Amino acid sequence: MSESRWYPGKFLGQLLGSPAPDILPIWEWETPATHYPEGHSGNIYLYRSIVPAGRSLSMDGVMGYRECIFLKSCPLTILQEGYKDPFKTETIWMSDSPREWLGMGEFSLRLQGPDILVGGLGLGLIIWQLSKRSDIRKVTVVERSKDVIFLVKPYLPKNIQVDVVEGDFIDVIPKLGRENVKFNSAFVDLWVATTEKWRPLYEDARMVLEDWFPEIPHYYWGFQQEYEHEQVAYWRLYRRRRSRSSIS
Repeated sequence: MSESRWYPGKFLGQLLGSPAPDILPIWEWETPATHYPEGHSGNIYLYRSIVPAGRSLSMDGVMGYRECIFLKSCPLTILQEGYKDPFKTETIWMSDSPREWLGMGEFSLRLQGPDILVGGLGLGLIIWQLSKRSDIRKVTVVERSKDVIFLVKPYLPKNIQVDVVEGDFIDVIPKLGRENVKFNSAFVDLWVATTEKWRPLYEDARMVLEDWFPEIPHYYWGFQQEYEHEQVAYWRLYRRRRSRSSIS
């Protein structure tokens, strides 16, 4: 009888349940935001928090994963309003968690360049992901918080042009439209969560984009699946009506 030997892969399989294709193991973690200096401006804090080994975080379907599990203790960079407390998630504007960093990577592959409009600066993760593409010329970011701009803007990538416009997204978009500024696509992440509390902001952002930039593709962090389902339903209904009218 052969001897049963312990090895890390076997232990991981027992821990997660084998196979576990929807769980992403994290052995180490680093993003561009890992190198931002910690600090605060006004009531906005940028700081590091250690995720202990064994902790799991939701991936919410990003890259096909349901969750990730940290196999070693790793730092996350957090941008938070009013606190330095990673457990007060309702005040965290952004972190560089695997879900957010890799999720921004997925969106960056879908956005059409060379000129992109972004709603919400956060940690600038979408800009870093876009900077990997040689076809991106310029990213225009609308951010209402001067404190977030102060903490994050100096550390954004230098290989693409990044213009940060301070102001409320709902107010700035009509101004850009009246100035005839051109974009090839738009990405919006203005909300802390995709709960009903934040839905009115999503709907307002969507409405103002559809009013002023209806000809370009729109992408919405956390609401994209819902948005695309509505678009598909609309065009199915449109085609059905056209088909009926042509028959009659």
